[in-house]
Amino acid sequence: MPSDPLKTNQKKQEKKEKKKTCLPPGGGRLPPSEGGQVAKCDGQRQTARFIHDPRGALFNNRSNDQHDLAQLSLRETIENKCSSVLNTRPALEKDAYEVICDTNDETHVILFRINLWHPRVVWNFFFVIDDANIHHLRSITMLDEEQQPRSTVWIDEQNELIWQKINKIKPNDDINKLQDLINERKDKTNQYGWALIICSDHLEVIPVKKPDFNKSNKNSKKKNIHVEQLLIEEICEFMKNSKKNVLNVIIYTYNSPCLKRDVKDKIDPCLIQLIKSASEWYSKKHAGTYVFCSKSWGPLHHTNLKFLTYSKLINPDNVFHEYLQKQYNKRFKMDQTCFKDNTKKIKKVHDIDKLHVTQFNDELTRVKNELTRKELTIKEHLDYLEEVVNNDNENTSETVRNNIYDMFLNMEQKYFEQEIVFNSRQDITSDFNNIIVKCLLEDLPSIFKDKSYFRLHHVQQDPLKKIND
Repeated sequence: MPSDPLKTNQKKQEKKEKKKTCLPPGGGRLPPSEGGQVAKCDGQRQTARFIHDPRGALFNNRSNDQHDLAQLSLRETIENKCSSVLNTRPALEKDAYEVICDTNDETHVILFRINLWHPRVVWNFFFVIDDANIHHLRSITMLDEEQQPRSTVWIDEQNELIWQKINKIKPNDDINKLQDLINERKDKTNQYGWALIICSDHLEVIPVKKPDFNKSNKNSKKKNIHVEQLLIEEICEFMKNSKKNVLNVIIYTYNSPCLKRDVKDKIDPCLIQLIKSASEWYSKKHAGTYVFCSKSWGPLHHTNLKFLTYSKLINPDNVFHEYLQKQYNKRFKMDQTCFKDNTKKIKKVHDIDKLHVTQFNDELTRVKNELTRKELTIKEHLDYLEEVVNNDNENTSETVRNNIYDMFLNMEQKYFEQEIVFNSRQDITSDFNNIIVKCLLEDLPSIFKDKSYFRLHHVQQDPLKKIND
């Protein structure tokens, strides 16, 4: 087991060396983590990437010389692990969804599944994780009339997306309407959405909407309202009151439609709401619905990765080790709460003679205030601690300084460890959610087959920006 770089029991005379052990191996170099990549490893380690291959997108194959037979055997082993988790779960009810985390020995399986209502299928997505590897697979469970499982098919082939484009609209009055919409969405970087209802002789514009989240009081019974809900309501109202010939409904949301909702909201995920609404609009108006999004918004939460501890992250052979490396390059301010609860306890522990109690308390307050002022990396915070403690040499005894340094170093190390784990889990969750949404986008055309009334697509940016440019 590798030594923990943030914990040490060295004596005071070794404090400089102790401080240096907080640095990550390799000086904290960070690989890129974009485009669905999990991590890129150094030295003899292989690259661990989210990739798609024709046998089910296995990740992090440790040897490039594996034969097809070994690949098939690995595939079968992973499928069996996934099936064993899936078979222990009751059938999903109509419109239901869930995230399951299962641990067997040192293997962790994260399963997300969602009942897509129409057609009658459940889409299953699995991450299978051990210390050295990450795999993902997905399958479709066919349902009968009573929503009971009929059969499960593993997805082997990558589906080819047929990208839909918004045709340029030529009439001047429609251009003016679009220009108003373009102006509304300028400089928006958080979740928002808009919609166009394209009729044979008319363009109806649903202006930009923003979500209404209840952030002020977590215990409030007030429900969160997503952008898709607001757009659906206005589109339904238009469909109800208009006799116009509707051809298509175009919806754009910055984040992809959610796949899971807070329990208190007591409402279907936005993807299910959109599928149901698209089916209704097609039935009543024979209109197709095309939904576009730019950023993935998946169903997993960082708490689904509780098995990922600091002791695992610091191991260079762990597949997630590079996420720890990434944290050492981040700049942040120390939180006052890092010291608030601990200083009182630790003051009692230190044997300070009465002559130095006042000096100790004054120095404690001074150092705490200084340490929470600057935005620094972990290494810079540790260097700054030594600088702050020692810049008052004439007025503070060496005994007080040594006690202060040891105390704050201990608190910083505990704080950094917690932050590293939390932020690493957040980053991994984000990458996992990107892959889930990407794979769902790939699979939906095959799931819907000839039911062309609903399509969901990823675009790099708001389509209105292209029109505006």
